[in-house]
Amino acid sequence: MTPRSAARQLVKQFSSGTPPVLAERICSSLGIGVQYLDMASAGYTLSFAGQSTIFLSRRTPLPRRRFTLAHEMGHLVMDHGPLLLDGAHPLQERQADIFAAELLMPSELLFREIRRLASLGIRPDVASLARAFVVSRESM
Repeated sequence: MTPRSAARQLVKQFSSGTPPVLAERICSSLGIGVQYLDMASAGYTLSFAGQSTIFLSRRTPLPRRRFTLAHEMGHLVMDHGPLLLDGAHPLQERQADIFAAELLMPSELLFREIRRLASLGIRPDVASLARAFVVSRESM
């Protein structure tokens, strides 16, 4: 399964069909714990005895925190296995990024939101779409 198809499957199964996609709720549905800590690192995942928990920094802005959550979820969903503290293989990191982008900004919901805004006479731009999907402008 590709990172995009894995993310699309979860969005289809657990999303309300409108932005933003609630990544933390998807984690909960998958049995993945989420904890917030006061730490410098953006986030990491620990797995032990069949239970995985994603740890996120409270210091990180919400859009970045959401992307980190989705990225870490991508490692778990794509079954990347145990990762060393210095990071995964570059291909695994890229796959986790692709998964995170498609989970938080699924193309189907993105196009639907663009059409919705246009029907209201609003010209969608990167900033308004980033706000709707609660992601950074850079991610959008």
